[in-house]
Amino acid sequence: MPHLLTVAPTQSAEANTLLNYLFEFLIALVAGLVASILFLYYVLIRWRPKIKISPFIAYGPTPENHGVNQYSFKFINKSRHDGYDVQIRISVLVRIPVQMGKFNERRLPLRAKLDFLSHIPRYQRDKEHVNTAPHAIIFSCLDDLAPVLEADDKVVEIQIILKHGLTGLSKVFRHEYINSGDVVNGHFKYGNNLTVVK
Repeated sequence: MPHLLTVAPTQSAEANTLLNYLFEFLIALVAGLVASILFLYYVLIRWRPKIKISPFIAYGPTPENHGVNQYSFKFINKSRHDGYDVQIRISVLVRIPVQMGKFNERRLPLRAKLDFLSHIPRYQRDKEHVNTAPHAIIFSCLDDLAPVLEADDKVVEIQIILKHGLTGLSKVFRHEYINSGDVVNGHFKYGNNLTVVK
């Protein structure tokens, strides 16, 4: 009779134990990767700077300019955390046609009266602040924006760059003002209101 090869029960049990360990390791590895991805996604979405920029440019006299009319912009910190290293840039954005429907962009810097803040406080609801709203920032441009806003190939662009106070993550916010219809004579309302009143 041919000799039959048999596997000892102990060897079979060891093989099953090894497979179980491998299976559990793979499950733990996949679970760890999924948890890491979800945590990273949460951090990148929830713990990054958040601001809101007014869609209007206020044009009127400012106290710091001795009553002379200036163009002013406003934004508020919408994050629950403070912001740091706030950079403010105002530019003329020129779009130069090169092909059908395609444009090159050139940025020409304008002079901002305020171009850096080391710190901006967290967002506060209207009932939290009575006399001041330090999370709401107004800054002015020292140049005449009328010729830019009246041109068909130019817009006024502002860029605001800041770091999140907890994570240190940075983000660039930008807004374009395309024509003179974005300019409103008057001054910005107080606090979280981003509209302009005469």
